[in-house]
Amino acid sequence: MTSEEKKQSDKKTSTIWKLGWGWYLAAPLLGLLALAAGKGVNDTLAAPPRSALDILKERYAKGEIDRAEFEEKKNDLLSI
Repeated sequence: MTSEEKKQSDKKTSTIWKLGWGWYLAAPLLGLLALAAGKGVNDTLAAPPRSALDILKERYAKGEIDRAEFEEKKNDLLSI
């Protein structure tokens, strides 16, 4: 083996080791990111659904509907 071939061989081996060690760092980081993303999705899905009455109260509080409309719709909802 000539010195040039040896340098090429050493360069290939060096690159393989760098690539291999990179996965030891990248895999846990990707795993942590996946867990964090999954937790965010689960927290969003775990939120309790709002009732129609809660939505109506929120619209009244924002001023989207007046008191007469609020009372009318509330009576409709509670009569069901």
